[in-house]
Amino acid sequence: MKVIVFLSALLTVIGGLNWGLIGFFDFNAVEHFLCCPEAIQIVYCVIGLASIIVTMAVAGVFGDMCCCKSCSCSVKEVTEEKAEAAEKE
Repeated sequence: MKVIVFLSALLTVIGGLNWGLIGFFDFNAVEHFLCCPEAIQIVYCVIGLASIIVTMAVAGVFGDMCCCKSCSCSVKEVTEEKAEAAEKE
């Protein structure tokens, strides 16, 4: 699942950069590189789905995906509980 979320985040960033290019320079990179209208529509749909996946991941729909030691998510609590259980044994 982490790979899907990572790829979705990458596609969302690419889509955001494209919108930045459209806004600042009136240049649509997707339309520039793809000439086929069907392919352009598919790319936009894939980027839209990717943004939904990223939004769901940020909202925690897929569970806690964080592996850092400095945040306050439940992954940290579970790891601490496992460490305490191992110390008791």
